[in-house]
Amino acid sequence: MNCWQRYAKAGVVWIVFAACFAAVVVDGGEAWTYANQDSWADQWPTCGVLGQQAPFDVRTDKADPKAPAGGWPLESVASGVHSLGPLVWNSTWPMANVSLAAGGGTWTVTLTPDYTKTTRISFFGIDYYLQGVHYHSPSEMWVDGQGFDMEAQFLHRSKDGRTLLLSVLLQVGLVEPNKFMSQFFDDIPAVGAAPVHKYIYGPYSDAVSDALPEDRTFFAFNATNTEPPCTLAIWVVLKQPVMISYSQRDRFRQVLNETQAGSLRFDDSTPKGVIMPWAINGDVRIGMNNRKIQNYAIEAALVEMSAKLQSTPAPSAEESHVWVWLIAFVLALVLVGGVCITVALMCMGSPTGETRKKRAEQSRSKASLLHTEA
Repeated sequence: MNCWQRYAKAGVVWIVFAACFAAVVVDGGEAWTYANQDSWADQWPTCGVLGQQAPFDVRTDKADPKAPAGGWPLESVASGVHSLGPLVWNSTWPMANVSLAAGGGTWTVTLTPDYTKTTRISFFGIDYYLQGVHYHSPSEMWVDGQGFDMEAQFLHRSKDGRTLLLSVLLQVGLVEPNKFMSQFFDDIPAVGAAPVHKYIYGPYSDAVSDALPEDRTFFAFNATNTEPPCTLAIWVVLKQPVMISYSQRDRFRQVLNETQAGSLRFDDSTPKGVIMPWAINGDVRIGMNNRKIQNYAIEAALVEMSAKLQSTPAPSAEESHVWVWLIAFVLALVLVGGVCITVALMCMGSPTGETRKKRAEQSRSKASLLHTEA
């Protein structure tokens, strides 16, 4: 082996060593999973700062009301633009192009850059652009001591890099599959496969009715993200859940366990608040992709939505037919009455036969008199 070969071999060794060292430094050591979350703070100190950690149990009785008496009305500012107090959902274009992927212990729906500009939230006048949404089961956030079957976290970022997370709690019921989720839930690719691109209706557009709950009362607070490196974010947690089907929840959990079990945490106990049966095919040890509740509360603001104004319901088809016939009947009566009145007036104004005979005799008498005088 000549001198150049020895140097080349040594160079390769040093490159491999440097790459491994860099990976360790960047990763901070062991890669994070939901199974090793109790040791996250060892590698990411921000995950251990007390008083800032999410998720937690948001309590209505401990929240600071930030709405007038009776709550804020949900106002429709324009097509695809709705506001509730300081929060505005803005969807100036109904469709969005998204990239679907699996990994990191979840499923992720990411908006392509051109569509983040038309799908955003404004909070106290600052625009936060929707980057994507990812899912957890069971939910990470609780409300008034209640957990939920799943949670959708809509990730937003402002132009200066601040993060806003909109949390939508998902509850299983005897309902049809959620239409917003059905647009892409069957198209998530396998872990490591190329992302799938498709167009969907955006969550804030008027074309979608079940991405958000009808009652948009929300809690707002500052807390960390629920995964390393646990950076601070603005959280907006909608108090009322959105309904999903059993099949949507169970398919998400089963596929996650089949493809990403190493990223999940396992617990023999049934999570609080989930709809039974929780076991899939009799197996109760199905992994979960949520951070455990942090045992302290963060001060939250509560923005309540006022009761909806009851609009007059549109008449049914049968009611419409009744009204059509009634209106036609009234018009017919008016028409017949008008004809009768017209005929009566004509009869009253027209001379009878006897009257015409007398008028004729009078005319002949006048004519004779004139003839005699002449």
